[in-house]
Amino acid sequence: MATDKYFAEIADKMKEAMRLADTEYKFDPEDFPYRSKYKSREILNEIKTILDNRESDSEESNDRITCLLAAVHMYLGINYVDCEEISSGQEHFEKALAVLEPWKYNEKAFSVYLKTANQLGILWANRQQVSSALKYFEIVEEMYNTFDRLENVPLTVDEITLIKEEETKENRILEIEDTFTHTLYYYAQLYCRDDTDKAANYCKLTLQRQLKYSNNFDHIDWAVNAATLSQYYLPNNNYKIARNCLAAASYILSQAPSPEIPLDVDPNSQVALDAKEKIQKCSADIRRCGVKYGLLLLENSWKIVMNQMEETAETDEEDIFKFDLELDEQIACRHAKSFDEAKKLFLQVQNYLNEAKDFYKLDSHCSDHIEIIQDYSKLFKFLSYFEPDLERQCKMHKRRIDMLTGVLNELNPQHYLLVCRQLQYEIAEIYSAMLDLKLALIESGQKTPDPKSVNKVNQLSNQGIIYYDKFIQSFNNPEGKTPDKIPTEDERPFLIAWFCKGRLFSKIIESNPNIRAKNVQKTIDCYKVLVDYCYNHKETEDKVKDELGICIEMINILPAKIQNILAAHHSW
Repeated sequence: MATDKYFAEIADKMKEAMRLADTEYKFDPEDFPYRSKYKSREILNEIKTILDNRESDSEESNDRITCLLAAVHMYLGINYVDCEEISSGQEHFEKALAVLEPWKYNEKAFSVYLKTANQLGILWANRQQVSSALKYFEIVEEMYNTFDRLENVPLTVDEITLIKEEETKENRILEIEDTFTHTLYYYAQLYCRDDTDKAANYCKLTLQRQLKYSNNFDHIDWAVNAATLSQYYLPNNNYKIARNCLAAASYILSQAPSPEIPLDVDPNSQVALDAKEKIQKCSADIRRCGVKYGLLLLENSWKIVMNQMEETAETDEEDIFKFDLELDEQIACRHAKSFDEAKKLFLQVQNYLNEAKDFYKLDSHCSDHIEIIQDYSKLFKFLSYFEPDLERQCKMHKRRIDMLTGVLNELNPQHYLLVCRQLQYEIAEIYSAMLDLKLALIESGQKTPDPKSVNKVNQLSNQGIIYYDKFIQSFNNPEGKTPDKIPTEDERPFLIAWFCKGRLFSKIIESNPNIRAKNVQKTIDCYKVLVDYCYNHKETEDKVKDELGICIEMINILPAKIQNILAAHHSW
């Protein structure tokens, strides 16, 4: 007879197996990462053996044992998947479903079947097998849509596995809601590549349901997902919704419980430090999403001021989608119309950048740190658009150069070639922009430039040439020569660098006629590189159509300018 003692023994074993799998594994040593999982598996197999060999003496007891056996198969499946033994995990999930299939709508079987089908859907989703994953998720959705019509509310898995004696009706419903929320989360993952609108909708539903139904959702994961969701709404200028997502992410992260660290674990151990770092990383990532938000808002603000784009009204979706939390939404959600408004937005984004930079340091997170610095440069660039004073614009661009060169000088081009190219090109562009500003200042003075101004113009021109040269030379082959063919994705920036370099030579102010003539010839030589490359690679012409036309025209005009410069010198 299936006695209380018999089930009590199983209950004790199940509790220990779950403790090992859910809590103890977090502190397994790096050289034995699945130690607790393997111990848990041993106990689950012991329970399975007991259940396989047990003969019940009543129908009720038989139902209880059958559901418990299916639950053990489910937990074994989860265990094998966690230990990266996917095929074995799949076998146990399928056995659990097979055991319960005839009576999956029974109150004892429902929750176990629902969770197992969800696990199989997740398994196939992680294999990138969308149709197979959807098959199981649709089973979960169908069962979820019918559970409220069942005669009795299904028991929880903890009740079936004897971990808990009896749950309230509310807790039983919450478990089913939580399982379906997990399904919606994976629906979002499945659609994120091919249907971003549907993916965003499922992500939104998942986050809302976690707040409503789940008492134990992962605060860090929720915050990351909410911050990520904010980026979906940016291209359509749904700033209020995006801001709400970001504020919600920060709020939920602030409510995250402290990492659970056992008393026997050193608070300064790597395990403990990693747990704390996870929260710090999440906070930095939310700030980085906030940076993208602020940069786009600032950039679009200028486009509207310049009538390059129309200011569109936000969609009505904000009225039906807003996280029901008491949030501190400090950052602006309206386009800036003046320098003061732009500066206020600038300062808020600058704070986000500094917080993100505190975590993503150059020596430990090189690529992330560089991207943050590049965003910092963009922030000054967009603010400079609103600054009416040309001298102050120059100072903003100088700040950009200082921060970008500071990073560039720390990088090894052999290991960070693509990043170095990006930085070299941007620095060259900034010097060109500063040159134009300086020339505009001279022109506004309506007088012959003084030696100091001439020196500054030439310095900016030469620095721009140096960095365009560094960018161009980064494409050289091992013999130090420019290859006949540049990678297709790099052809336009490569040719534009030559074009801009030629332009910079033409801007150098020089009193010596011979040097002036040489600089004009250097301009011609740069333009010829672009023309010759397009002549040899016809498919490239459309990439630099406007620049190509200018180069052809200038190559024909500038030789006469050289002759005039030299003729004037000789006649003198």
